Amino acid sequence: MQVSKDDLFLKFYTRGVRLLGNREHSESELRKKLLRGGWSRNGFGREKDKKYQKLTDGAHTVVGYPCLIDQVITQLKTDGFLSDERYSESYIRMRMNRGYGPAYLTNELRKHGISEELIEDRLKSNDISWVETAKKIIAKRYCSEGKQSASWEKKARFLKNRGFSADVILNCLGNRKD
Repeated sequence: MQVSKDDLFLKFYTRGVRLLGNREHSESELRKKLLRGGWSRNGFGREKDKKYQKLTDGAHTVVGYPCLIDQVITQLKTDGFLSDERYSESYIRMRMNRGYGPAYLTNELRKHGISEELIEDRLKSNDISWVETAKKIIAKRYCSEGKQSASWEKKARFLKNRGFSADVILNCLGNRKD
């Protein structure tokens, strides 16, 4: 029994809406998830349902339907479910609240397929004081009761690993005290 393209479109679209209902995804992230398939494991059919086995190869990837995935992605964008702008905004907000700096955020958003222009635009549009953010992180991490004061180098290394620039680190911690 063959599955029609309309049925496939609806199944891909439904899966996309379900994934986007859980959390925001970038376009490239959603495309990878849809291409991965997972028919029998993710509600696209049962293990022994023969009609869905023709859609996958041995690794549960969709065979021969990238054009259909493009149509689904376009429709999800048109319907307002998928937006790289919204994804990058929520990702920056979430990671910034967890104490990550601009270099880390830029690198991670690139990995998720977000364009350089959009990343720069989103980082600038938030009016974020990275020095204040770094100070809050240092205060939370190293100035709580019961912890001894950490060295300047340790604090600087921590901020660097979190994606803060040297200028922000110097403004936050001041000049190194020998």
